[in-house]
Parts: sequence; C-alpha cells; structure tokens
Amino acid sequence: MKLKYQLIPLLFPFIWAGCDSDDIYHYPDVQTDLVEIETDAKSNIKLLRTDNGETFTLTHAVELQKSTPDSLYRMRCTFQLKEDKKCTLYATNQVLSPFPVTPEEFNKKVKQDPVKIISSWMSGGYINLHLGILSQEGKHAFRFIYQGATKNVDGTNTHSFLLYHDKGTDPEAYTRDVFLSCPLKKLDITAKDAVNLSINTYEGIKIIAL
Repeated sequence: MKLKYQLIPLLFPFIWAGCDSDDIYHYPDVQTDLVEIETDAKSNIKLLRTDNGETFTLTHAVELQKSTPDSLYRMRCTFQLKEDKKCTLYATNQVLSPFPVTPEEFNKKVKQDPVKIISSWMSGGYINLHLGILSQEGKHAFRFIYQGATKNVDGTNTHSFLLYHDKGTDPEAYTRDVFLSCPLKKLDITAKDAVNLSINTYEGIKIIAL
C-alpha cells in the first residue's frame, strides 16, 4: 500500500431539521478526531482507523476526490459510530503530515516564524499539533526536523524535533486553525522514550515534552 501523508478535503453538510416553534433538532452523536483513512482500488474510502487502533468501515460509499487508489491519508474527521464496526462520515479537514527530515536532508535555512500552540499530543504513532497562525489566507510551509536522540542514564532515549514554519509574505491579519501530524513510523522510538519538540511562539521558543 502506498503511504500518502497528505489530505484531500471532503465535506458532507449536516442535515438540519425544519424550523418552526414545535420542531426540536437532535444533533447527531458525532465525534471529531485525527484518524487514518485508507482508499481502495477505486479511490473510495475503504476504512477509517482511529489512533487507538480501532477500524471502521463506512455505512455509505464515499469517493475521496483527487486521491490515489490503495493509499493511506491522515485526516481530521467528524463521524458517527454505528453498530458492527461501522461509521457515518460527515466531514474532513486538512491535516498536513510530512515525514520528519534531518537537518542534512532539509538542506535549507531553518525558519521558525511564530505560532500559537493550542494543543499538542502523541497518538497513533504521530506527534499531533493544533496551532493558531496569524494569516490572511496566504500559503505557509511547515516541516518537522528531526535533530537526533540522546541517551538517558536509564537506557532510554530523548528524541528532539524542531518545527519549521515559513509564513512567507502572508500578512498577520487574523488567526487560522492548523492541524499537523508528524508520522514517527520511520524512527526507532520506543514507548519508554521521551520526545521533545521545539516551537517558536509569540512568547519565544518553547520546548514541548510529549
């Protein structure tokens, strides 16, 4: 299976009930999470996998537009769980998920334009970030740079990462939400190892222990 760590946006509007004083709309019991989605040979979504390892098939066939057949995508999905390991997919949002690179592989000047850290966590074999960037809908570039590992006295390792962020010429107009995931599958990181991530914020450089 090809690994495609990018996202093709897909949007399904929620269905709203008619509105009058006697109607009560019952909002669907949905959840929104970062997940992996696999496509089949026809670019239809074959399954949705949560970060705790559970897999679900869809109640209705959905074609992932502009996607590659038999590929894996990282997405932020809104979905409703059903019986028999099925789910109904309502919406997805873009998740940038480039593989980490070493400084030598990156081979360009490291930029760390500031961001707002809303949340950070590890799950499903990823470093995950929810950031706020000041923007006017311009293009921003992000990469995760792996700076290596140091050995701890207890025999474990501490792995260090740096977030590259280049806002280019985009004016700092208003805050946009950005979700990022860094796949760790290519790195030898055990459950006992520590992970540190350096991010430049508007209050200065912060080292996040994950």
